[in-house]
Amino acid sequence: MKKRNIILSLIMAIALLVISTGSIVLAVDHSTHYSLMWWVDWNGHEDDVEWWYDQMGTKDYHNIVDDAATAWNNSGTIIYMLEVANKGDSVLRIYSKDYGDSGWYGQMIPYVGFGNNNLNEYYTLTDSQWTIVAAHEMGHSHGLDHYDCETESELMHTPCVNRGNPNPYIGDIAGINAKY
Repeated sequence: MKKRNIILSLIMAIALLVISTGSIVLAVDHSTHYSLMWWVDWNGHEDDVEWWYDQMGTKDYHNIVDDAATAWNNSGTIIYMLEVANKGDSVLRIYSKDYGDSGWYGQMIPYVGFGNNNLNEYYTLTDSQWTIVAAHEMGHSHGLDHYDCETESELMHTPCVNRGNPNPYIGDIAGINAKY
């Protein structure tokens, strides 16, 4: 009887170890946590994404946009965000104004040859949350779509504002590397 209990205990311990190890591996592996927008592409500009910001409303988000660009620059991807002084020299144009109660904090609109990111100052967020929103919208401009997994680790998870930082995560980086 004792031998049987010992064997059953060992089987249970091994089963628990396998289950818990499998869960840890699944929770850590975010390398496939991305979705791409095939119609959005920098067409050779990905190593120098020139961005330009225009404050159309009452709030100045320039530092927020700059911090979001820095988060992408530090991500280890081919993407490099470079601020330019003239709208005509940019491939990413970022605007902020009060777009009203639209249901969105940020929005990406692709155009042929360039894209727009809009930040909606109608909503009240902290500077940290706005930086996350700006980095998220830049992710769309880089060709990443929303990817909603069980955790909120990915920058492209919706809603993204409560994730804690604007840095692209493993899945976001894997998506950029797969696209470019």
